[in-house]
Amino acid sequence: MCQNTRPSCRVCSRFVLLTVAVLCLGSLAAGQAPLPVYVVFEFQEPSIATKLSDAVRESKQKEMRGRLAAKLLSRFPFWSFQSGGPTDYPRVHVWLEKHSQDEWQVHLKLLIQQNLPEVSGWQIQLYPPGEIARRGFPSTAQLLDEIEKRFEEYLGEQSSNDILEKLEQTAPLSMEVAPLPVSPQPPQRALAVLPLQWDKFCALASSEFVISARWSQGRVSITSKATGESADYKPDNPQFQGLQIEHIEWSPQTGAPESAAGHLQHFGQLTQVVVRIKRFTFDPASCQSVSLVQ
Repeated sequence: MCQNTRPSCRVCSRFVLLTVAVLCLGSLAAGQAPLPVYVVFEFQEPSIATKLSDAVRESKQKEMRGRLAAKLLSRFPFWSFQSGGPTDYPRVHVWLEKHSQDEWQVHLKLLIQQNLPEVSGWQIQLYPPGEIARRGFPSTAQLLDEIEKRFEEYLGEQSSNDILEKLEQTAPLSMEVAPLPVSPQPPQRALAVLPLQWDKFCALASSEFVISARWSQGRVSITSKATGESADYKPDNPQFQGLQIEHIEWSPQTGAPESAAGHLQHFGQLTQVVVRIKRFTFDPASCQSVSLVQ
């Protein structure tokens, strides 16, 4: 049960919070899945790529895409990482590269949209200088195993905080949000529900979100916060219990930010919705009533 897991320090880093959240979220099997982030792997390094036939190279690259996607999903379960191709977005592109003094590195870059520069890039040392000369180059199967092992180790380090932050800022979490009925009595709150199944995403119940959308007067950015509660998604046709949020601030493309409560009549008219995590705050208390034993 998730409620038995507690960070022992008073002020915990995002790394510790994310680690505990992964334990609580477990496997996102049935139910509403988050949006995909695609994973591509290429050898690229000519000294390896030219040794493999086209068919073998593509087969091994495809295998590695799936293995790396599984590692990313186990670390960042708020997105649905899956094997993809060079035209899929958003995309984590991974490749192997040989550097000076015979140092080998695994490179990663996050790409959100075609014709836009990469959001960020990371390098993971696979073989330090001199190691390959000492031990000889591994077989293809061993190479893939060692890439996966080092990749998993890197994701388990605090350096993975930077990957999480870049995903939060750029990778969509959802393309939908459903407004909840407005109370006839004050205070009238701008409540809504995200299509994220409560028993899978309750650990996000204190997090903040930013919603980009279009309304009758152009683009708007909406700052929202989870309320710590679930709600029917969708209210007029319940399918499951989703993550309830409250819209806090309404920031039009032109003009000053305003209280979201002053735009209650506009939330049902939003189109081209993109929901991203603004600030992840792990909330184990909201998961206390949820059994995570699948």
